[in-house]
Amino acid sequence: MMDAKKFFGIAYGILIGLIMAALILLINKPGSSDSITLIPPPEPVPIKVNISGAVIKPGVYELKKGSRLNDLLEIAGGVTIDDLTFYNLAAELYDGQHVHIETQPLFDNKSSFIDLKVNINEADIEKLMSLPGIGETKATEVIKYRDKNGFFEEIEDILNVPGIGDYTFSLIKDLIATNQIFD
Repeated sequence: MMDAKKFFGIAYGILIGLIMAALILLINKPGSSDSITLIPPPEPVPIKVNISGAVIKPGVYELKKGSRLNDLLEIAGGVTIDDLTFYNLAAELYDGQHVHIETQPLFDNKSSFIDLKVNINEADIEKLMSLPGIGETKATEVIKYRDKNGFFEEIEDILNVPGIGDYTFSLIKDLIATNQIFD
């Protein structure tokens, strides 16, 4: 059994500890003049996109990140052609992109739509797998790389994707694009 002297010694030690902790909290308490100021998140950096071809005002335009081809066409004053059927007006634009609006119809001599390149910035896994030398694993790696690092600026940037080397690139370089605004 614990004697009273020992019990009061322990209780006294705990009491002194609590008093010291309260004093430390009071000393470190922020003053009433120290208010917390919430800073709004920074505005996203705008993107710059070059538009040329059949537009009224070609040039380089600054747009909000997440802008679409339709937004760019409005800023550029519209187009000088009648048919935009084959353009994806909802295509998201990215910094440094060059958009060219064709002045001639996009049909070859056989009246069929010209085969377009695979846009590695937008293609899903199935579209990527349609390229020679790209199976499910490499297609998945392309999408992972793109999600982590953002859009490919040049087709050669695909060489940074794990599993894609010079040989695979030589097979696909003429079949891929980074700037495709066609449907």
